[in-house]
Amino acid sequence: MNPIFHLKSINLGHARKLVDKHIELRYVHQLSICRFGIANRENYTNNGDN
Repeated sequence: MNPIFHLKSINLGHARKLVDKHIELRYVHQLSICRFGIANRENYTNNGDN
């Protein structure tokens, strides 16, 4: 096996893990923003009804 190719494949695997982690973090962040926004909207409508 070509050592340079082997090194590249290791780097690609590592990069893919980093990208997956980044996507996961963004997804979680967006979920929390959605929840926060929904909670705020509910509070706003409840206060508006009073």
